[in-house]
Amino acid sequence: MWIEAELVLSSYKPLKLEKGMMFIKWYSVNDNGGPVVFELDYNKSFHSDAESYMLKYGCPVEASLYELSMEHPLSNQLATSNEIAWVDEGEDSEDMHEITIEDFNVILKNKMRCQVKVNCNSNVQNDWKLPMYIPVFDEEKIIIRLIEEEE
Repeated sequence: MWIEAELVLSSYKPLKLEKGMMFIKWYSVNDNGGPVVFELDYNKSFHSDAESYMLKYGCPVEASLYELSMEHPLSNQLATSNEIAWVDEGEDSEDMHEITIEDFNVILKNKMRCQVKVNCNSNVQNDWKLPMYIPVFDEEKIIIRLIEEEE
C-alpha cells in the first residue's frame, strides 16, 4: 500500500564538509522562486575552510520522511536520510532507480507541500488503536513514488 509522506530537510553543522553533502539555495525567476537542492561535488577536503563555505551557502541538510496523518497523535518518522534510496517509476512501470538530486528538486517544486508516497506494509494496531505504517525496505532502503502534479 502507498501512503502519503512529507519530505523534511533539516540542517545540521558537520565537523567537516564532504563530497555528496546536500545544500539548499533559493532561486528567483520573474517573481517565481523556490528552494533548489544541490550536492557538494568537490573532491578536496573542506576541513580548513568549512566555516567560510557554510557562511556563504548555509549548513548542509539531510532528508527525512514523515507520515502525513491527522489521526496519529505523534509524528511518525518513516525514514531517515540514509534510508531514502529507491524511486518507483509509477504504476505503468516495474522499474526503480536510486534517488537523485533531480528527484529531490522535483519533490521540492511539488505544490503538494513536498509530498511523496511511501510503500508500506499493512497497518498495525498500537496502544492508541490507530493505524501505524511500516515502510517496505529493499536492501535496507525504502521505496518512494513521486506525486504527479495535476495541471
